[in-house]
Amino acid sequence: MLADLRPTRIVSSPFLRAVQSVEPLASRLGLHVEIEPRLAERSLAGESRPADWLALLRRSFGEPDLRVEGGETTREALARAAAALADARVHSAERTVLASHGNLSALILGIGYEGWRALTNPDVFELADPPRRIWR
Repeated sequence: MLADLRPTRIVSSPFLRAVQSVEPLASRLGLHVEIEPRLAERSLAGESRPADWLALLRRSFGEPDLRVEGGETTREALARAAAALADARVHSAERTVLASHGNLSALILGIGYEGWRALTNPDVFELADPPRRIWR
């Protein structure tokens, strides 16, 4: 479906699952996957927290400055994502595909915790105002 949109640029989080998601498209179109570290998934905490991870994540959507030890606040994650998007817009004559992850994508899209819970893998959004889901 994305090939039909004729993207001219593909930018991905460095995480393997994101890169692997866009590699077939890149191969089909003869494009290189550009790695953008600022599209990496948000680190909520410095260590695994299976007992309270979901509750912390939920809180983080409503408390943008909530910091869990070793983690990144919502405000910080959104700032780095916004910087990556601003850099992508410098190439506005190009149609760019961005590959990222659920939590960071939910922040970019402004869909909150419930919107994050409703995401499926993969979801494709057009970054319009407002964002528009074009594939699920």
